[in-house]
Amino acid sequence: MIRISTGPRSPALAFVAALVIVPASQALAPGGLRLDGLPHYEAGPELSGTIRNFGFGLGGVLVLWEEGFRKLHPGVRFVDHLPTSDAAIPALVTGVADLAPDGGEATLTETLSFFETYGYHPTDITVATGAFDVAGRSNGIVVFVNAANPLTGLTMRQLDGVFGAQRSAGMRGFKWPTAEGRRTTFVRGGSLV
Repeated sequence: MIRISTGPRSPALAFVAALVIVPASQALAPGGLRLDGLPHYEAGPELSGTIRNFGFGLGGVLVLWEEGFRKLHPGVRFVDHLPTSDAAIPALVTGVADLAPDGGEATLTETLSFFETYGYHPTDITVATGAFDVAGRSNGIVVFVNAANPLTGLTMRQLDGVFGAQRSAGMRGFKWPTAEGRRTTFVRGGSLV
């Protein structure tokens, strides 16, 4: 999954809105639903300023989006520092970035750090997703296991059971109730238990 997190700067929010609305109007949603009915992005008042991106460059796609946005808002300049997804949220927290393109979910410590600094959660917008069996320029999910683990493999359904159907791993905000550990589905011998 590719995610873009942002703080409250208006040119940055307008850029993210353009990313989400314009490409989606010509695409299919998951499950094959047409998204043609979404409104086309229309530039509002002339924007100017600098949008600082720090994180993952999406394999060059971010630069293409910036070029398209500048056609609508020539007064907006982009400054990109795209070393790795690991730098994305920390750059927002320290105030050196307005947008943080990231190749995955923010960690608990990253989200907590942002919240403790600004008093609210970062705005996350998913703009691309990867999958284990679909080629593309998006990061797919990787699960690392100990070499001594007796399992020879897990299905996506089994992984879903291990990590929780809600994709929250039982978290409630920043807390994990121990009762959630008793409700988690585990895999033994290749079967869901």
